[in-house]
This record gives sequence, structure tokens and C-alpha cells, in this order.
Amino acid sequence: MKNIALLLFLFAQPANADIVRMRPFEKGNRSVGLQIGVARPTEPSFSETVRTGPDINIQALYYQWDWIAVGTELNFTRFLSKQFGAPAGLRTVPASTDLSSSAQAISLSVLTRVNFFESGTWSPYMLGGVGMSRFEQTVDAVVPGATAGTFDTTITKGNSTAMVISAGLGIEVFTVRDASLSVEARFRQYNLDEAIFLSDAQSVSLAFGFHFWWGRDW
Repeated sequence: MKNIALLLFLFAQPANADIVRMRPFEKGNRSVGLQIGVARPTEPSFSETVRTGPDINIQALYYQWDWIAVGTELNFTRFLSKQFGAPAGLRTVPASTDLSSSAQAISLSVLTRVNFFESGTWSPYMLGGVGMSRFEQTVDAVVPGATAGTFDTTITKGNSTAMVISAGLGIEVFTVRDASLSVEARFRQYNLDEAIFLSDAQSVSLAFGFHFWWGRDW
């Protein structure tokens, strides 16, 4: 009987609860994460020239206040090649009988994130960011050749280094004490050089992520 009472006492101790307790979104917490997903072009003229492609984020956050974090994010997005007709999106592309285009962007942004819940095993959140991006689009054009009945392929590239703005919503769920999974939808707008591009580029992405947490004493 004494042994049974001792076992019940040990299982009732708060130390056991700490083993499965999740990190709350409180001041002092830090996290790093990797998010992988897809990005779809949404600006009308841009979406006519490229297709949905892979999207990768590397993210680091620090909770400066309870519920609220600041951090940085490195993003890479590639929009896959698509066949289309004129206009090409780039001002210097010649008239052609056939066009195909692809694009990619790499950006570094500063983020602010606000959680809806302070503690628990999961929380929805919203975030916004602003930074600088390097955007490049490549257009292959099939044009009439010098000899009648022949065709040549020309490759035209345009690039722009300018501001990128993003905003998103997500849900983060702790799987163990110091690790979480997330699903996040994000809108991005790339402000492009008007002398090179006919319009800015916009995209909506959906990404799944894994995050590691540390920094707060328990």
C-alpha cells in the first residue's frame, strides 16, 4: 500500500507537467524556422507570363513583448516557365511569334508578428514585413530569322532591386516543448523598376514550416 501511495505522489508532481508543457509566446522567447511551399502570381499581367512555383523562407523571431515578436526573413521564390502571347512584361522584348517566361526573386525583410493567444499548444497569428528584393524575369522570344521561313530565339532578361512588402496569416502548433509546425498564407508585392517592367509583381503563397524555440528560462 505504501508503494502505491508513493507512485501516485510521484505522478502527481508538477515536474511531470513541465515535460509536456509548451512554450508560451512570451517576452524573451526566440525561434528559428524553415518554411517551404508554393507561390502563385496574382497581378493580372504578371500572372499571364509565369506559373506557380516553389517558395522557401528562413525566419528568425524574437519576442520583444508578450504576444509580439520582431525578426528577419530570407525568402526565395521561383515562378515557373509559361508559354504566352504578347505583351511580355518586359519593355525591351521584340515582337515575336512565340513567348515563354520565368521569374525569380530573393528578398531580405524585417518582420513583425502578433499572436492571438499568449500561451497554449497552438495560436493563430498575423504578420507583416518590409524589405529589399532582387527580382529577375527571363523571356524567350521566337522571332523571324534573317532568311525567309526561318526563326531565331532571343533571350531577354530584366531585373530590379527594390522594396518588397508582405502580409500574412498563419497557425502555429507545438508538437513538443521546443518545436512547432506552422501553416501560413502570405501576400507579397515586389515594387519593380518602371523603366524595365510594365507593372509590379504580386504573389500569394501557402507554406508549411518547422520551428525550433529557445531562450526563456523555465
